[in-house]
Amino acid sequence: SANSRRLSDGFDSLEFQLAYFGEVQKLIDITSGVMFGHIRRERIEKYVSETLCRLGIAKCNRGHDYLTCAVTDVIFDPSAGTMITKVLLHGVSRRMSASVAAVEHAIRYQITGAYTGGYKMVIDNIFRARKYRNNVPTTCEFVPWLADIIRTELKRINRIYDAETKWTPETDFRFDKAIGGDTYKDETLEF
Repeated sequence: SANSRRLSDGFDSLEFQLAYFGEVQKLIDITSGVMFGHIRRERIEKYVSETLCRLGIAKCNRGHDYLTCAVTDVIFDPSAGTMITKVLLHGVSRRMSASVAAVEHAIRYQITGAYTGGYKMVIDNIFRARKYRNNVPTTCEFVPWLADIIRTELKRINRIYDAETKWTPETDFRFDKAIGGDTYKDETLEF
């Protein structure tokens, strides 16, 4: 037909590889859970961990580790946020060598403890744009909401990094204004 052309007509395979290989590699890294744009999984786990600490969930608790793993998994795979009890908690329990019931209980205990232990206003302020019921958020609400907030910040960092191609103070992780609004830069990790 008149609208079709042969693939070999004017097709430069080297140009195709240069133009699309980088984007394909980014998608592979995100799908495999290794990188989110220019940001490595280890750095994202530190961002999630620091955010949880600012929400009153201490690092010394096992539930903090489970929540860090769950939120990081939802950052890389947003569809996992819709299947918390069926898929996500099972994956976290396998990775952390614990039962699904123990993971679910520890996460719920940490969220409840933070909400009733003095961080109610902070948590309510973070999720004020959501349809919120004026009580303790469930695991199915808390994990996807927090992952969405952090994913938005990671996209901002990646846009700046794409434009600058080097580290600048703007590429530091910024906490939501409700939990202080300052920045966090992990000195031990490279982009």
